[in-house]
Amino acid sequence: MLAPDTAPKPTDLRYRTWQWEGSHTSPIFGHFSEVLRRWPLWLRLGWQDVALRYWLKQHGVTTNTTGGGDAFIKPTKPNSAAVLQFKSGQIAGGSEPAPYDIQMVQDGGTVLLSEPGVTTLLIVTKSFLAAHPAIVTDLLKAQVQANAFIKSNPTQAQADANAELATYTGKPLKADLIAASFKEITFTNDPNQASLKTDADQAVSLGLLKPVNLDGIYDLGPLNKVLASAAG
Repeated sequence: MLAPDTAPKPTDLRYRTWQWEGSHTSPIFGHFSEVLRRWPLWLRLGWQDVALRYWLKQHGVTTNTTGGGDAFIKPTKPNSAAVLQFKSGQIAGGSEPAPYDIQMVQDGGTVLLSEPGVTTLLIVTKSFLAAHPAIVTDLLKAQVQANAFIKSNPTQAQADANAELATYTGKPLKADLIAASFKEITFTNDPNQASLKTDADQAVSLGLLKPVNLDGIYDLGPLNKVLASAAG
């Protein structure tokens, strides 16, 4: 998305991306007065970084993992630091999960792209599943129950999440920010296998990943049993 009046030269562009979090979607956004136009392993980069680079490529903007190209992508941690940098004008935008994207919009940003896809999956090794099937089943049951609770009691779920967050950060977020964040997240029991393939294909097209066969990476048998039991 170009600015309403002027499109800056590539040398004027700065882009902040990052780091994997638990959101289902991750908007890409920036100031109205700017256009958002620079790690090599796909998993090391994180899917948000890959999604950003792919989106820029689709719009004719080049990037690379050494900081070259038309756009400079600056990995920044923690995500809250990116919010402060955006507000102060040190960066032009970012690919952020909630609530950081919402805070950036409140600070003058506008959403350019809301990238769908699964960003959080429950995973265990094959050896762990074989050795501890009951533990895996209990984990899946708890996740299914948690998703059901979020859907049936969204206000309480938001309050619980905010209280837990406060134990890590020292203070809770504003209730309206939590509510807006929850609206951006889809809590689902569907792992959306196609989403992972899309992410991998994008990484391959960017030269960040060699072609990979993802067949068999999902074993949905334990999940399907839990879902059948919950429905019955």
